[in-house]
Amino acid sequence: MKLDILSIGVPPTFDIAYLRQAYLISQEAAGCTPKTIGNIGCAFNSFERFLQTVGVSTLDCIDANSMRSYILHERNRGQSDRSVQTYLISLKGFFRWCVDENYSETSPMVRVKMPRIEKKVIEAFTDDEIRRLLSATSGPDSISVRNRALVTGLLDSGLRAAEFVGMKVGDIDLANGLFMVSGKGRKQRHVRMGANARKCVIRYLQLRKGKVGEPLWLGVRGPITTSGLFQILNDLGTRCNVQKCNPHKFRRTFALNCLRNGMDPFSLQILMGHSDLQILRQYLAQTRADVHSAHEACSPIDRLLERRRNLYRFLYAPY
Repeated sequence: MKLDILSIGVPPTFDIAYLRQAYLISQEAAGCTPKTIGNIGCAFNSFERFLQTVGVSTLDCIDANSMRSYILHERNRGQSDRSVQTYLISLKGFFRWCVDENYSETSPMVRVKMPRIEKKVIEAFTDDEIRRLLSATSGPDSISVRNRALVTGLLDSGLRAAEFVGMKVGDIDLANGLFMVSGKGRKQRHVRMGANARKCVIRYLQLRKGKVGEPLWLGVRGPITTSGLFQILNDLGTRCNVQKCNPHKFRRTFALNCLRNGMDPFSLQILMGHSDLQILRQYLAQTRADVHSAHEACSPIDRLLERRRNLYRFLYAPY
């Protein structure tokens, strides 16, 4: 999104439309990605629709009660609390900027509580599901070879969808599996693929025959996009009866298996590109299998009764 600073005019009373344009310009100047600018724009579109319904157009008329009314307005429109929270995060940044730029003395979001988001456990792939995905991509044809490279690459790297489809031919050091990716906020980090995943990528490259610097992953109509990757994986999951087959689930499976196999959280944090461990904790809610195993090993009543049974056997065992 390109913004024209000459078109914003001079506001007589800190008009919201003016401040929106000025804020977006400041964010673009600060180096925010087009995707981030677009997300902020979506939040403003939602908020300005609400302001029109209540007849408000200037910053001085917006207070904490206005923001609470906005939350209820969006809920009544059918928006989920997660969507409303996403909008509020963008608007919170806007109001904080207004304070920093002396357009306002305080942010109307200071006393507003964010909507509570229901925390759902998102399951990772089971070992059986992974075997079915690998079996479904074991053919010699070019699509199967590519899809197997996709599946093993996602499972062994933990990359986000956008990071994965952004890979280029020549990015991976095929000798040691290391390569650089540019993640959220344009932060670069090193990640790695293991030997078996690299074998699948090498086999794919023998068919791909691309030049260094070209997009690595190709579909029927050209380079695979993020939405294209979702569609390929969804179709693959449908074919082999694997539910919710999407890039996020591959990323989650990578993280859980790394922890189960003994990787320390700090190394995993670096590999996944998280800014802190708190995000990793929220991301890695345990699966049913983990909870079952942990409780089975440590159940208070089962262990108590087992100790009593063992004592009884010891006392009354025949000599």
